[in-house]
Amino acid sequence: MNIVIGSDHGGYELKCVLAEYLKSLNHSVYDAGTNSREACDYPDFAFKVAEYVASGQAAFGIMVDGAGIGSAMCANRVPGVLAATCNELFVTRNAREHNNANVMCLGSQAVGVGLAKKLVDVFLETKFEGGRHQKRVDKITAYSGGGAPSPQQLIATIVERVMAALGRSSSGAAAQPETACGSTGLICEDHIKNNCAEGSTLIVKKGTLITSLALDMARKKGITVSYQ
Repeated sequence: MNIVIGSDHGGYELKCVLAEYLKSLNHSVYDAGTNSREACDYPDFAFKVAEYVASGQAAFGIMVDGAGIGSAMCANRVPGVLAATCNELFVTRNAREHNNANVMCLGSQAVGVGLAKKLVDVFLETKFEGGRHQKRVDKITAYSGGGAPSPQQLIATIVERVMAALGRSSSGAAAQPETACGSTGLICEDHIKNNCAEGSTLIVKKGTLITSLALDMARKKGITVSYQ
């Protein structure tokens, strides 16, 4: 299973322990940072974890800060993400069974290593019950303006990235070197970093969501963002 994990400085040590634990269970783990105990801001890494999940690159995300609350608030700002503070076994199981949470946020000052591992196990092993709970989850995603990208949207994004790497557009024509077109779905930071040249134009098509980190990356690279 693909899992993304991140933390701020307060959760750095627990994050490292959990990352190794997940690898020992044969999960594929992407570490979104931070990479040291140097003071940093948890929103930067919570957004990155959430966007990684929303883009379909990871099935679940884990974010560790001091209490697990601020990171959950941040992650829930990203369309397609349902994040929960999971510092207790019952709450963690409920977050999956009833709420279909795909990002768990842990507080390094609230749980020890042993409990954290148990919480991770419960979160990853517990299935969403669906049924009456699906209707309630649908109301959450509808109010926030959407849910996770559909499989068709994710496929379109993958095709676009492959074509961009080959120097061609998804229609088969040679790609314009100064223009990067976003397919319907979600444009995240990695898309800007890997597919958009400095000084180019990013065309954001109708129905496409572009994350805040992607916009920041575009500004840094001098990319013009054009909405269609």
